[in-house]
Amino acid sequence: MSQQPTIPKPVGRARRARPRPVTPYEDTDTPRRAVIYVRVSREEQAQGHSLEAQERECREFIAREKPNWTVAGVFRDEHSGKTTNRPGFQEMLKMVYDGQADAIVAHHLDRFSRSLHDILVYFKELEAMNVVMAFAKDRFDFSTENGRLEFHILAVFADWYVQNLAREVRKGKISRVLKGYHNNQLPFGYVKGPDGVGQAVSEEAEAIRRAYELYATGNYTDRRIADFLNEAGFRTRRGRRWSKDAVRELLQNEFYLGLVKYHGDLYPGRHEAIITKELFDRVQEVRRAHARRPRAYTPTIRVYLLSGLGRCAHCGRTIRAQGGPRYSYYREMSKARGFTDCPVAGRSIRMDVAEEQLGRLMTAFTLPPDWREEIRRALEDEDRREAILAERKRL
Repeated sequence: MSQQPTIPKPVGRARRARPRPVTPYEDTDTPRRAVIYVRVSREEQAQGHSLEAQERECREFIAREKPNWTVAGVFRDEHSGKTTNRPGFQEMLKMVYDGQADAIVAHHLDRFSRSLHDILVYFKELEAMNVVMAFAKDRFDFSTENGRLEFHILAVFADWYVQNLAREVRKGKISRVLKGYHNNQLPFGYVKGPDGVGQAVSEEAEAIRRAYELYATGNYTDRRIADFLNEAGFRTRRGRRWSKDAVRELLQNEFYLGLVKYHGDLYPGRHEAIITKELFDRVQEVRRAHARRPRAYTPTIRVYLLSGLGRCAHCGRTIRAQGGPRYSYYREMSKARGFTDCPVAGRSIRMDVAEEQLGRLMTAFTLPPDWREEIRRALEDEDRREAILAERKRL
């Protein structure tokens, strides 16, 4: 008869462990201020998806299952979910970071994001901030390991969907290019034919050939070519006057050679060529020669305070900083960009004069005392965002 194993007796009592902290998902009694986030992409709009329907179902979900929650705001986007660079999404996060909301409600998990990385990073970050995520159609019990596993699995599927869609789109574009079709809007000089192939517009094609021939002489700049096209009554595909930038694109576009481009590679197109390769190559050589031509002066590299910030008081468009041999200027650029509605188009102001006026204006400002706390909080938020970005890179 075999001997029974001896079961050891306890030698004492262990110290009582500290209670596990309650996660925000286990705290179901606390009233919360919820923001609703709804999103559709262009493809989903075409399939009949509706922002209004998503919002309605989110509100019904809150009223039915979260009666102690209140709706603090609604944010909408009509953008792809593969990145978080969406206006409504960023405004929603700002409201949460500012402490004005502590719950986010979306229709499905993939409405919040289709990026596995972003979903997991934001979930961890929001949970640490005592902010909960809830979904009208996807029910996850985040208080259990199985519920969190289901959440991670669905996040993987959301990410797979957008990656697979991108692959299918790429395959479709490559297939079209190999067949000689153009993937983008047809450029000036062409209209789409009944078979989807670009057909040359005779008057526009003649203007394009003339523009190439003029530039090939070496006596014409992009600006002079733009003036020629505008005076002849031609407009860009967007209905604007020709600018030097638009002319530069026209004179470098291989589509006029009868070629189509995909990711930098050129393929034979099914459309009719407008320009011969000899003329095209001659124009490119003239442009390279212009680029090698020595400047009359060596420009001073400097920072322009109003660059990207200054706007015309009449039309609201941004002004452009331009350097010169003696002075630098801020210039109104509507005419060069093809617009005709600005009454002060082309006018300029010396940079030193404008920035001296800006300096006087800034020194006249006095911040109210109660703004100091707001500035301090903003700086802390910036530090927190930098820490979040560092954590994302680490993950």
